[in-house]
Amino acid sequence: SFINSENASIKNMVIEGNDLNNIFSGGCRVAGVYMMLSKNIKVSNMTITNFNGDGISYQQCIDIKIYSNNIITNKGNGIHPGSGSVESIIEKNNIKDNIKDGIFFCLRVSCCTVNDNNISNNKNNGISIGHKDIKLHINNNKLSFNKVNGILFRDEKICGEKSIIENNIFEKNNIKITSKITNIIIKNNIGCDINISTDITFDAGHTSYVPDLDDKHLDI
Repeated sequence: SFINSENASIKNMVIEGNDLNNIFSGGCRVAGVYMMLSKNIKVSNMTITNFNGDGISYQQCIDIKIYSNNIITNKGNGIHPGSGSVESIIEKNNIKDNIKDGIFFCLRVSCCTVNDNNISNNKNNGISIGHKDIKLHINNNKLSFNKVNGILFRDEKICGEKSIIENNIFEKNNIKITSKITNIIIKNNIGCDINISTDITFDAGHTSYVPDLDDKHLDI
């Protein structure tokens, strides 16, 4: 866990959750890799599997990078950004076979980029967006065979405002909108039957991960 931490990383490890011998734990307080009140943390090249809860969770954090991990067969969500976390990047991960959502945006998450991930066969939604989760850029992902929806906009307040969903591939799942959404762009996706544009221009997401530049302080 990273609590009140800055400028750190965890990488190149396997975390085996031993779910059969542990009780279920909610992702707001614990996960296979858990971050709270932390800044500039990178999680990369990890395999996180069979945890009886969420694979990765970060709460009240700034500038989290989740890059090139296998997050599979956990009993909660794959990745759980929440509690006002800002400016994070979820990129090039394999997020599959988790019991809940692949990525669950919980509460007041903003300026997050979700790019070039394989999000497949999760037992609920591929990506779930909810209460005051804004300025998300969901781009160039493959969302396939998730059991409920590829992407769900939950029936919650200010759900997904100023987000852009583009250039994704949907296979055997789709986008479902259950809330009154405003100022959202959904365009250029394959296998998706929803297209939305707006006259308002806006930026969404956070700067994509640049391997050498972003790793200068993470030589551990």
